[in-house]
Amino acid sequence: MLGDDIEDRELGLGGPRRGQKSRMLVVKASKSLVRFISILFLAGSTLLLLFIVMSGSINHAPINKFYWLQADTSNISSAPALSRWTFWGVCGVSGGKNVNCTDLGPAYPLSPVDNFHTKVGMPHDFVANRSTYYYLTRFSFVFLLLALVFVGLAMLFYLMSWVSGAFQGTIFVLIGLGTLLNITGSACQTAAVAMAKNKFKDDHFKAKIGVKMMAFAWTTVALDICLFFLLGSFFLKRVYNAHREFVELQKYKEQTAAVGYDQQGLDQGIGGMGPVNTMGPIAGDTVEDPKPEPPHQSGIKFFKIRRTHKSDDESM
Repeated sequence: MLGDDIEDRELGLGGPRRGQKSRMLVVKASKSLVRFISILFLAGSTLLLLFIVMSGSINHAPINKFYWLQADTSNISSAPALSRWTFWGVCGVSGGKNVNCTDLGPAYPLSPVDNFHTKVGMPHDFVANRSTYYYLTRFSFVFLLLALVFVGLAMLFYLMSWVSGAFQGTIFVLIGLGTLLNITGSACQTAAVAMAKNKFKDDHFKAKIGVKMMAFAWTTVALDICLFFLLGSFFLKRVYNAHREFVELQKYKEQTAAVGYDQQGLDQGIGGMGPVNTMGPIAGDTVEDPKPEPPHQSGIKFFKIRRTHKSDDESM
């Protein structure tokens, strides 16, 4: 190794080689860092979305502590004294945990009128604007569930892309769709929960937002947005490089075809004239001096010429 360094310095090659090696190390390190950050963000977003989707369906810690909204529903006859709205339905509260989560179902709305099947003992806004709460939370359920599906698939394809680079476009599309659905679902759910909390408080009922669930929702949004731009930049860079290589290849083909046509035309032109010797006599060849013709041959030619002219005069 020492001998190689001395030889490189003598030839003046040590600097460029070291610079190229250092650039390669930087590129490898940056790719490894991007992979680590991407898989960390994908795993984190998928895990938090799973926590959201499982809330209300599992009676074990820590899932039984997650909820969207907690409110005093003691004035509603068919409701528990304290109710928590989760992803799958309404639960009671005991010891700070979700209990008695009955009547669960998909796309369960945050709508006391529909949840407790009565219009008595609740803030009037839930009755007057029932459709607002109903549709916001039902659509939120669908959007968040689909976001989990797309982000989870993106993570699986990203792991597969370490073996083959053919999935980068698929990953970018999945992350884009997952991010859009996640933002929409989180926004709908946040709007409905915030309005419901305010209406409970306006009628002097205690209510609070589930901080953990909201933190999960908007953390996943932030992670997905970062992933969209991070992976998107690499994908678009790859597409640009592929397009540039394609354009250069087309130019090369056109230039090669043009040179081929010119060469073909030149060969045809020279082929009609036969081989041309522009170099003069070749060494070793014998050059013969021109021999004078006999006198009688020139006389015969003169006679022929004269006869030819005479024939022309006669024809005229």
